[in-house]
Amino acid sequence: MGDANADWLASGLEDAFSDDPEIGVVRKHRTESGLVRYDPRRDSEWPQVVREIIAAEKPDLVVMMIGNNDRQTIREKAPPAAPANAMSEQPTETGPAKPTDLERQPVERQHGKLTPAQTRQEAYGPWEFRSEKWEQAYIKRIAATIAALKSGGVPVIWVGLPSQRDSDATADSSYLNELYRSEAEKEGIAYADIWGGFVDEAGNFSPQGPDYLGQTRRLRSSDGIYFTKFGARKLAHYVEREIERIVGNKSVPVALPVPAGPDPQTPKGKPDSAAPRPA
Repeated sequence: MGDANADWLASGLEDAFSDDPEIGVVRKHRTESGLVRYDPRRDSEWPQVVREIIAAEKPDLVVMMIGNNDRQTIREKAPPAAPANAMSEQPTETGPAKPTDLERQPVERQHGKLTPAQTRQEAYGPWEFRSEKWEQAYIKRIAATIAALKSGGVPVIWVGLPSQRDSDATADSSYLNELYRSEAEKEGIAYADIWGGFVDEAGNFSPQGPDYLGQTRRLRSSDGIYFTKFGARKLAHYVEREIERIVGNKSVPVALPVPAGPDPQTPKGKPDSAAPRPA
């Protein structure tokens, strides 16, 4: 499950297990989705979708790879703002006013410096990417997604993000990976660190490198974001190792990425073109 990267991972896993009839890969990805926003046209989020998928598919192992689309502001769902005359419609209490609990309020509110609009933003956002409020909200989303992934009572693998050609995107991916790794360890699920497989000796993004057999290949697509066929197979190799560590030599079906129908957002193309969908 996950975004476009999860689709590439599924492609690599299908290749890896093509000769093993005991193992099946089920794709349940949404290309442009993220933990910040699953789909702007739908009132649903990944935790809910994950639970529905697991209930329907009943997998023996689940894998999640997501995050490419989460470098954006977070705005939590807020209740509708109360009308301006709402207070006048409320019955008036008799007796002395209750003291305000200052310990639970920000310093600004204690001194009356926040407007109602500012108070609303403080509680619900929007919060800029990497800000303290953003990180707190995003960690909650990771935790909720992991809880949903664990709802089937089967092993869970969370796969980290790779580096990208754009240096800012690479730094952001590294930042997100630390959040994923920390929550995975806290929640007791496996974390597959793929970073070292797609950088050079200096730790920088590299479009080519050794494949999972050690032969030098082009691993990344021309946009510097996604993978080639060889890159997808190497990506899958990291998950293979986690599967072997978790279940030993047993053959188990693996629950993974892709929507029920064709994804119109992903153009066709060769495996190393800008954003092709894995065949």
